[in-house]
Amino acid sequence: MQWYASVGKGDWERQLHDQAKRSTIMKEINEIPGQVSFRQAFKDYWRGYAEFKGRSTRAGYWWMQLVLLILRLLVFGLFALGFVALLSSKHGDALFIASIVVTLILWLALFLPTLTLQIRRYRDAGLRGRGFLIIWIFNLLLQTVPRMVAIAQNPSVTNYPFFGPAWVTALGVAITLFFFVITILPTNMLTIRPSRNRLLRFFFRTHSMGGQAG
Repeated sequence: MQWYASVGKGDWERQLHDQAKRSTIMKEINEIPGQVSFRQAFKDYWRGYAEFKGRSTRAGYWWMQLVLLILRLLVFGLFALGFVALLSSKHGDALFIASIVVTLILWLALFLPTLTLQIRRYRDAGLRGRGFLIIWIFNLLLQTVPRMVAIAQNPSVTNYPFFGPAWVTALGVAITLFFFVITILPTNMLTIRPSRNRLLRFFFRTHSMGGQAG
């Protein structure tokens, strides 16, 4: 499904360089494979805070995942420290509340740029933004509707499985794994031929689009 083998490595790299130049002017994130350092990934993460368009390479994505993991560990440590202080000290509630506030602020600050980074990574691999949205909505409905229907049919039931029916859980895990696999795929790995059927073209970018579409 890789398209750059058919157009030639030189043409492919030229298209990406031209796209990167245009992105610099328009502030759209379009990273070039093999040219994204930690510094560039960090810069693009914040520069593309609310940028759903563009593309992020594997390096651009995983450098920031490392940073976010470290932040999560630090926040978890702060939260755990606050919880211990709450149990062992009369004045521990202040530290515990502070840890909750810090956690909430970080979550609010990082939610949007992390979401846009994920969408740019999916697009870089070949999944359109609208394709991601449809699959995400489907998964959300899948995880909520069966549970709501079961509760509506049996209001007295209080021990309904937290994860819902086994098939719902299995399908939800499969979708989660699908999204994870996309994050480790090379640039344009999922792009398809323009001649493929309309349904596939709805979800995946085509060779001739040059990475511009979502």
